[in-house]
Amino acid sequence: MTALLLPSWEMVVVCICTYDVSTCELTSQEQKFLEYDMDMNQKWTVVYYTTERGDIPVKEFLDEAKPTVKTKVLRILMHCEEYGLQGIIPHIKKLTGTPLWEIRISGTDSVRVLFMTQIGKRILLLHAFYKKTQKTSAKELHIALFRLKDYGGDERT
Repeated sequence: MTALLLPSWEMVVVCICTYDVSTCELTSQEQKFLEYDMDMNQKWTVVYYTTERGDIPVKEFLDEAKPTVKTKVLRILMHCEEYGLQGIIPHIKKLTGTPLWEIRISGTDSVRVLFMTQIGKRILLLHAFYKKTQKTSAKELHIALFRLKDYGGDERT
């Protein structure tokens, strides 16, 4: 019997509870996924990018944002810490051609928070901005990529 990587967190949990994974024939990729994502003892950690001067751009953005925007972002980050990326899938999107992901906040104010996942179940928040156009501007991507490079590179999961 082989295990399948299923799209939903609940479905994966059901499979693990139903089958003894140690007796399944898993590919190395499937085994690595199960070992990494199903480790319930280790929660995700949200880390804010900090400049050399001690500024925390994403925190400063949230401090100045409307209470509804701040509440939505912080709720998503709390869900991420508790349930991992699987718990926030409706709110995130991978940015094609970059190592970055975005948290998407819709409503009267469209907000994006650009982040990257790192080894050790860490989410590095790099940049937040109000999105005014359909496509994320090159300027906003450049800021996030510059901060990623400044932070120390690309240690993604």
